[in-house]
Amino acid sequence: MRLLPLFAAVFLLFPSCQEASESSSAREAPAPKPSGILASVAAAEFATRLQEDDIKMLVDVRTQEERERDGIIMLEGVEAQHWAFSGEDIQDRIEAIDPEIHLYVYCASGGRSARVGRMLIEKGSREVYNLNGGIGAWKAAGKETTAP
Repeated sequence: MRLLPLFAAVFLLFPSCQEASESSSAREAPAPKPSGILASVAAAEFATRLQEDDIKMLVDVRTQEERERDGIIMLEGVEAQHWAFSGEDIQDRIEAIDPEIHLYVYCASGGRSARVGRMLIEKGSREVYNLNGGIGAWKAAGKETTAP
């Protein structure tokens, strides 16, 4: 029975976790969430979307050595670009891109292109599709590459 007054005092002296989070969230406005679509898709869907999409651009963010070793994705009627992942080049290209263009990005395994996809969405791009598994998954799915 002596513990009951002690528990009551603790509850009265310290605000609840819920109250603390509500008061701090009221002071800080949450950052706006990007409104675009970023999807990592398998090679078959990536290829199909590229062929059927009317407003698209294919972006390879691998190094020149990787492109020479594994080839590049070239599909008829698809504009393809290489963006250097490191340095200012990538930021300049992201800033200059038309947000209405649907971007299809890939790298060696999907990691760098996923990061570029997030950066594009944060800058206002509407649709970005990342090749899940990168060029390795593309080739494993029996899809062709071309020498750069």
